[in-house]
Amino acid sequence: MLPELDRTGVLGADTAARDLIAAARECLAANDTVGAVRNADEAVRISRSATTLRAAIRLIYDAADVPRAASLLEEFESALGTPGPADRRLIEKVRGRARMIEWVKRPPARRTTPAVERLVVNLLAYSLPYSSVGYATRSHGLARGIREAGWEILPYTRLGFPSLPKLMSVRPHCAARGVILRPPLLPAAS
Repeated sequence: MLPELDRTGVLGADTAARDLIAAARECLAANDTVGAVRNADEAVRISRSATTLRAAIRLIYDAADVPRAASLLEEFESALGTPGPADRRLIEKVRGRARMIEWVKRPPARRTTPAVERLVVNLLAYSLPYSSVGYATRSHGLARGIREAGWEILPYTRLGFPSLPKLMSVRPHCAARGVILRPPLLPAAS
């Protein structure tokens, strides 16, 4: 915290909160996320204005304490009244990340399909030999590497690929440099 910070109330709560927000920004710039959150929390304790809450939410979010930032959103919305587009984006971003964090914390769902040891199914947007864009080439190299590491890999192309009429006579299974490619919805016979 800033040592010269006026906490006596002589300068007012909003000025003290602004100084704390500045200190939080300095902490964040120096990669001190704990100090940034501490200063932002202190600013909110001193002033509950929409300006202070907005700055604190941004700083705490940027310090990667998304749940703490999300905990301030209701009060921020109440202080705002009707949020403008930028505030609406901030609120949606923080709430969205908070929901994502909660989703990741949930225990995994029970498997309904049995796991198969050393088997990978790879769903591709593009594949060799019909497309040679970087994605297809990298995906092909990845498939070869997985196979050479002793795993079975089943690469399937996306529905409708290849969709050019001249390529519609694609064989059900096509080998490109040693990797068998399967168009979708065909039996996976090797």
